[in-house]
This record gives sequence, C-alpha cells and structure tokens, in this order.
Amino acid sequence: MNTFLETSNPNLTMTTSSALEQKRIDALLKYNILDTPHEGDFDEIVELASKICGTPISLVSLIDENRQWFKANKGLSVRETQREIAFCAHAIQQNDMMIVADATLDSRFKNNLLVTSDPDIRFYAGMPLTTADGFKLGTLCVIDRVARVLTEDQRSALQTLAKQVTRLIELRFNLKKLQEYSDQIRKQNKELENLNLVKDKVFSIIAHDLRGPIGNIESLLQFFTEGALSEMELKKLFTQLGTTVHETSGMLDNLLNWAQNYIQDAEVKKEHFDLKKLFDEIIQLNEIPALTKGVTINNQINQSIEVNADLDMCRLVLRNLVSNAIKFCSAENTISLSAETQNHLATICVKDNGAGISEENKLILFKENVHLTTYGTANEKGTGLGLMLCKEFVNKNGGNIWCVSELGKGSAFYFTLPLS
Repeated sequence: MNTFLETSNPNLTMTTSSALEQKRIDALLKYNILDTPHEGDFDEIVELASKICGTPISLVSLIDENRQWFKANKGLSVRETQREIAFCAHAIQQNDMMIVADATLDSRFKNNLLVTSDPDIRFYAGMPLTTADGFKLGTLCVIDRVARVLTEDQRSALQTLAKQVTRLIELRFNLKKLQEYSDQIRKQNKELENLNLVKDKVFSIIAHDLRGPIGNIESLLQFFTEGALSEMELKKLFTQLGTTVHETSGMLDNLLNWAQNYIQDAEVKKEHFDLKKLFDEIIQLNEIPALTKGVTINNQINQSIEVNADLDMCRLVLRNLVSNAIKFCSAENTISLSAETQNHLATICVKDNGAGISEENKLILFKENVHLTTYGTANEKGTGLGLMLCKEFVNKNGGNIWCVSELGKGSAFYFTLPLS
C-alpha cells in the first residue's frame, strides 16, 4: 500500500479543534477549490517553483480538517495525504517559510512515513498561502530526496510564487462569483422579458378579446333588467348568457394559466387518475355550450384507463380541445372522446366532424409565437392561447400532441400520456 496514505506519528499535535482553526477551514471551504480538476495556472507555478529551486517535487497543498489536498502536484502521482503526516500542516502554523534541511535530523519528522519510505523526503521548504484576511489555506512547497539548502534568491522566488498562488485562488473565487452574478442577471433579464411578454399579451387580450364577451353580457343583462322580454325571449337570453359566460370563463382560465406558466414555469404534479372519469367530467362541463349548438359529445371509453400525469394540466388540455371542437361544430355534429393504450402510453383523441382546419392553419396550430385566433361557426372567438398551452402542458407531462384535419370534414386532435 502507498505509504503516502498511511498514518504516522500519533504524537503529532494539531490545533484542529480551536475556534481559530475552524475559521481557517471555513475560509478554505469558501473558495470551493478542494477536489477540483487540474488548472494550467497552478500547474505552471509548481513547474516554475521546481525549476527555480532545483527540486523534483513541488506542490500547491491545501490543508482541510483531515487531509492535505494538492491543487497542483509535480513529481507525485497522488492528489492527497492524511493531515497527520503532512509537513505542510506544520508550515501553516508559521508566519514565514518553514525549511527542513534534513528531515532525518529533525525530531518532528525523522520517524514520519514520508521520510522513512516513499517518497523519502529529506528536504522540505513550504511558504504559507496567506489570504488578505490572514488565514493560511495551505502552502506552496518544494521537496527533495536529498538534504540541501535554498539560496536567498530561491527563498525570495518561492515567497513571491506563493503570493501569486494566493492571488490566483482569490481571483478564481472572484471570477466564479462574477460568473454567478452574471448568470443571475441573465436570469433576471429573462424573467423581465417574460413579464413584459405576459403584460403585453394580457393587456392585448383584455383590450380586444375579452371586451367583446363582457360587452355582450352587459347588453344581455340590460335587456333583462328592462323587463320588456317575453318568456321565450328570456329563455333564449339566458341560453345565450350561459354560452357567453362559459366562453369568457375558458378564455380567462387560459389567460391565467398561460401567464402563470410563463412567470413561474408551472410545476408538474403527477398523480394516477382514470381517463374515463376525466372524460365524463369534461363532457359535463361542456354540456350547456354543446346543447346550445345542438352538438353531441360521446365518451367512447368503456373501461378504466389509468395514466400518470398532472391532472389539472390534463383537465385544461381536454377542456380546450373539446371547447375548440364545439366552437367549430354546427347542429347535429358529433364530438367523440376516445383513448388507446400501447407501449406504456395512452393515446387520447378528441375527434369531431365539424368545419375542419385549412392546411395553412394546421402548420401554425401549436407555434409558440403565433397565436392563431379563428372565429367559430357561431362567431365564437378565443385568445389564441389554448392550443399553445395544450402543447406546453402535454410536453411537460412527457407526451406529444398533433392534429389530423381536413377542411369541411372535421378534425382529430391526439395527445399521449404515460400509463400508470
């Protein structure tokens, strides 16, 4: 076993439990440099240190609670040793360079495994890496397998290089902080762009798409309060009012969901639920507008099919697809809801025999930046957000959505969801 990783000299005392030592370790951890890959700037410094001092081994050694770890290491293949046998653990206790001319003659190190076996240290010189606030993170050290001394020029050069290592560590930390700030600013700018997009779209829809339905409701209510309507006219009035409220409610729901999705990036909350029950719920929800237009909606699922997806998102998708189908159907048209299972997926279909979609419009149905608004057979109008939301929510649940349609013959919208 490589003796570089073994423990030696149990009598060696360290100040790891002191409050000051804990602050030093906290300062080291703040730089997030431990266990990072080699970096050229640090590798070049140890190469230069070895050349200047004429030593085969040179290290940028960082001392944490239990080990010394080498950010750069020339002449050694290992990246760390236990702190108990580290010469550098002694060097950081000093304010100036620690030099051991011959480790076999030094009572602190003569029985150290790093001296008595590989790498057979004899000479050591280590200069503490001292931060601006006085914490010693580790050392820049040079090591030889023969006893020796350093010249004054070599000592001065090693001191200068150690300062450069400390500056590199601090520069690396500041650059990382700058990158984080830059990323944060980019994220905030993106969020601001999204907010502006939401604001502009919301104002546009309120100004153009919602003003009409709300104006219709006001007009209908005015007729009612004037009391000049017959019973048949009142019945027709309330039917029309119900349709308008249903249409406006759907538009508002789409608008709110779209805004929330853009601002907060709506989170997917998956659960197991039965498609047949969801189909029944959607059909009941659309019962009044379907009856008003003389459209029939059929649930063609005869058995339970469980999927694993976000129920609220799927409810919105189906509600939009069925609402769109009603919008483009006329009296005596039919809408069917069905599902098939294959390869761990449920393929859901909302099919109608209504007006159909032109080839031109099919190409832009789900485009994110193209809001297609087409009037229905009874002049119904939407926000152009429904199908875009359907695509986003289906994709978030791991599915796909597509359309098959022929003008004058009807449309079929398909989307997939994972089975339970």
